[in-house]
Amino acid sequence: MRGDLYDGWAELAGDFPPSVNTDSDSTQLKPHETPSCYGVDCKATGFLKTGSILTGTARHAPTKTISSTAYQWFYDRVWRASTTDLIYGAKYYDDVYAPQGKSKVTAEDAIETFMPALSNDVWVVTETGSQILSNATSGEGQFKLGQFFQEAYITTGQPTHATTVAGVPHFSNVDGVFSWNGQTLKELTRPVRTSLGSFVGASLTADYSEQFLIGASAYVIDLESGKLFDYGTSGFQFTTRTLSAKDYAPFQVDAISLDVEYASNGNDLVRWESKVEDGNWYEEEPITMNGDAGTRSRIEVSVGNGIRRGRKFAVRLTALPSFLKVRDIKVMVREFAQETPSE
Repeated sequence: MRGDLYDGWAELAGDFPPSVNTDSDSTQLKPHETPSCYGVDCKATGFLKTGSILTGTARHAPTKTISSTAYQWFYDRVWRASTTDLIYGAKYYDDVYAPQGKSKVTAEDAIETFMPALSNDVWVVTETGSQILSNATSGEGQFKLGQFFQEAYITTGQPTHATTVAGVPHFSNVDGVFSWNGQTLKELTRPVRTSLGSFVGASLTADYSEQFLIGASAYVIDLESGKLFDYGTSGFQFTTRTLSAKDYAPFQVDAISLDVEYASNGNDLVRWESKVEDGNWYEEEPITMNGDAGTRSRIEVSVGNGIRRGRKFAVRLTALPSFLKVRDIKVMVREFAQETPSE
């Protein structure tokens, strides 16, 4: 006995914007997760909408030039790197280099970049790892570098692959994108670890007001929600998670619905495809969208795929008009055992 079976609408995708997750089985994804998606608006909270990558702002690094030598200026003193040495001057001197104490600390490797971080510290980054110089606001200047963390590294010659957002260090390398609090590493690209695609390396900037980390022209990471957005692939595409029943038994799909809102007046087509089991994508009849700005509607269309019964079902949108915002995608199912593993 299969127990209670459900006939009706089941959520296929929602809680947008969608976040890329290529490492988990597509039947285990949450409604907002997608095995393949690019070209969406990452700031369209609650919606699936087309968009382009954000324009980021580089970390501000005030500088001073003393006797033709460039220094950074933070915590009221000058700083500069020379191979493995982080050199600092006495506090408040910005027009002359005045040594204080040892006037330098020595890192484990050649310094690629350094910057203020974690409230009152300095993050020192090398090609083999990172160190933290703590209490950098100290007036005495008796500094030392803390423990060396091998995992927090950037590639040689790529200092822009490290930045801070809200004082927290973030960096990118061939293993993905990470944040680091001086002790613990957080892998921001964990959902795409084994197939990084666009989410590898890249110069980092940020939308500081809304906490988005931006990797050149390739990707965006929402630091608050953890969502990943791919812009390294041109155009637009959104693939839903794969719907499967709790008992993984066959069910039938008869129709899909789109809950939409018009951002502006428009008349155009949504192009979409369906897939049952692990078969080929089937090109469905395009859906005509015609509405006025600010209006909301629910569109229901039949699934034309001749194979509409199976253990798995997914939808792929290949064209979405720029004036359209999608709130969710549902499917009409029959003989469906509820509480799918992905809910």
